[in-house]
Amino acid sequence: MLVKSKLVKKSVIPMMALGLMVLPSQLYADGSSSSTAVLNVQAKIIVPIQVAISSTLDFGEILGGVAYNTNGGVNAQGVSLAPVQLNVTGENNHSFSLGMASTTTMSNGTDTFPVTFKNASGQTLAGSYSLVSGSKSIAAHGSISATDTTSISAGVYTGTVTVTVTYT
Repeated sequence: MLVKSKLVKKSVIPMMALGLMVLPSQLYADGSSSSTAVLNVQAKIIVPIQVAISSTLDFGEILGGVAYNTNGGVNAQGVSLAPVQLNVTGENNHSFSLGMASTTTMSNGTDTFPVTFKNASGQTLAGSYSLVSGSKSIAAHGSISATDTTSISAGVYTGTVTVTVTYT
């Protein structure tokens, strides 16, 4: 009996230690341990950006072979030529880019001539701008070179240019 008692004592102590070492891994082995967290999601809807053009860039009646400019120029009748306003509206204090060709072609049948667009300082209109108080007006000046209209036929000439604004 004495031998049995020593054997029990010697084997119980290591088994208890082994059981304590195994116990934590047995708690997680069945997948019962988990953790959760909350993912917050938010969005701010901003005002869509829009561009409106105040009117047609109208040079009125002009003479071939004469230069015209809406930045202080006059047409053949002496009427002051004015730029058009590109009125952009959108989210307050956001930046945007304005895309627009620097020239367009005026045509009447097969006769054509270019019109060049600039701002009042003579710079291209395409570029980056900011919406202060949710709006920005940009004066679009047009000019016609004298050499481009020297030998074209009389008639009404028209053209278009696409203006695109995009938040940046």
